[in-house]
Amino acid sequence: MELKEQTVLALSRALPYAPIPQQGLFSSIRIKRADQLPKLYLRLRSSNDEHNRVTSWVHFFALECWNADPEILLDIIHLLPNLRGLILWVGPLNFKPEHLEELLDITKLSKGNRCLTCVGNLKDLSIRFKP
Repeated sequence: MELKEQTVLALSRALPYAPIPQQGLFSSIRIKRADQLPKLYLRLRSSNDEHNRVTSWVHFFALECWNADPEILLDIIHLLPNLRGLILWVGPLNFKPEHLEELLDITKLSKGNRCLTCVGNLKDLSIRFKP
């Protein structure tokens, strides 16, 4: 966790009713355990109002665990329109070639499929495969 994220988190806990901007918590997200992914998805889905759109604050996303649910991962990535960096660790037991194909096929975007909607802003893409 970066210093800015630690500061925002500490202030929001110390002063729970103070208007502390939350953007610093969501600019860079790193998932290290599979159980964190559904919680993040619920948090991102619950921020649908126009003034507090958490999904637009996320610029970097990293999934650094081998056993995450690929369906939830695709749903999360579909919600992030401003990604600049994406790191994925893909395990053989859960992530099938069809999931990767759906992620990278931007021609299906108009049909509502889950793919990289952030392709215009994406500068770094790293996919690590576990044999």
